[in-house]
Amino acid sequence: MIINCNNLRAARGTTHSTSGPTFGDDMATDSQRDLLTQIFQAQRRALIGTLYRMVGCLHTAEDLAHDAYLRVAKA
Repeated sequence: MIINCNNLRAARGTTHSTSGPTFGDDMATDSQRDLLTQIFQAQRRALIGTLYRMVGCLHTAEDLAHDAYLRVAKA
């Protein structure tokens, strides 16, 4: 199933953002954030590839991967 990239982005109400994640004082330590970032960067291509096959749009796949990283970073 191929999802139209523009329709999906409009439904999600998202825009492309180049800003990085913001971490609060009560979040993980610096070393934990660094480890999370290293793991994410090591797996990023595979994640985006999988998401691209699911949604059929590279830009949306990148947005979804970024959203996933931000959600994990907040947890």
